Amino acid sequence: MEANAFAAELLLPGRALKEELTQPVTLLEIATLKPRWKVSMQALIRRARDLEVITPRQYTYLMTQVSARGWRKAEPSNLDVARERPRLLMKMCETLFQIPLPYDRIAERLCWTSQFTREVLAQHADRTGASQDDPGERGIRLEFKDQGKN
Repeated sequence: MEANAFAAELLLPGRALKEELTQPVTLLEIATLKPRWKVSMQALIRRARDLEVITPRQYTYLMTQVSARGWRKAEPSNLDVARERPRLLMKMCETLFQIPLPYDRIAERLCWTSQFTREVLAQHADRTGASQDDPGERGIRLEFKDQGKN
């Protein structure tokens, strides 16, 4: 229960969500909040109930409406939230090893095969359509301020 409460507060902070939910809470309002919070409509409805923004009866009504529309398993496709891709691993490798990435050296340091290293880093790549091996195409440079100077 504690883990669920932590996850709920992490994904949908109570104070912020309460400010955005206005009475009466409707499926249309929940649908407009879904892309912003990047969680399912059902999660938003459940969190609204847990925060006592809606009553248990409103919760039941909203969930019945979700079920009646067939949204329990698949919510409307126009509300799909794109999956986020973790990019920190790739950025760390670019910072530590420079571009183009020396996959063999990285694999050796991680005790991985070169092929596995390429596959893992591809999953953590910035999907802007540019090549990972050419910094000119990507147009991304990591610059750090010297912490000792202002």
